[in-house]
Amino acid sequence: LKGAEREELRRRFGALSRNDVYRLTRAAEVGLHRSKFGGEGPLFSAERSGVGRAEVEFRPFFLCPSSRWEHCRAIDARCESMIGKGLLSEVGSLAAHHGLLSSPVRLAIGYRQTLEYLQAGDASPEAFRDYLGKFKAATRRYAKQQQQWWRREEGVMFVPVDVALGSDAVAAAAKVVDSMRGLPDAEWKAALADPEGLNLRTREENKRQGAGMRTYMSETGVYAMGGERIKEAVEEAERWMKEIEKM
Repeated sequence: LKGAEREELRRRFGALSRNDVYRLTRAAEVGLHRSKFGGEGPLFSAERSGVGRAEVEFRPFFLCPSSRWEHCRAIDARCESMIGKGLLSEVGSLAAHHGLLSSPVRLAIGYRQTLEYLQAGDASPEAFRDYLGKFKAATRRYAKQQQQWWRREEGVMFVPVDVALGSDAVAAAAKVVDSMRGLPDAEWKAALADPEGLNLRTREENKRQGAGMRTYMSETGVYAMGGERIKEAVEEAERWMKEIEKM
């Protein structure tokens, strides 16, 4: 940044509250963009009520699962992994000792289902399996809603993510994003509108797969009835049920 631009950015930071993370981050983004790509004129324009609007073009991307079926399998596995890593104890402790029952956080997916399960007080394996099913279903439903919502946003570039690649999936998609984010404006708009291009093909495929998801059923996973993992989970849940009951 030039001297005057650095001073302008310094004044912007000084005018914002240290707790205003969003606007501080936006100001930093504007400064980084100008330092990398250059440009003329003030960093901030169209000021209104003390808030600047950056002269930066933002190009949104949506990393869309290439297979909704495999994505749901990954979601189910993730839910089980969260329980295995201590979700029951986390929610139980927050409910019993840290005011979760009166906090809006209790409505978050995962927290809500876990809290309802612990408050019900049923420590049977059947009740745990029912809770796990509701947790998975709520998470899958939220993922579906996200995909539907973003499909309605015409200016967003859809980039397919191959869930089968595991930990390499996002890195592979990021390469595609990196190759497109610097396109000239005309090429970017053309890529968004091209019927045979990545964006519209990915959107259409995502929508098409929706009909097939009606037959999706969650697999048993690691918490099979009669297994050691479900026994351990139920014992952990029962401890927290008793703690919550004392309240």
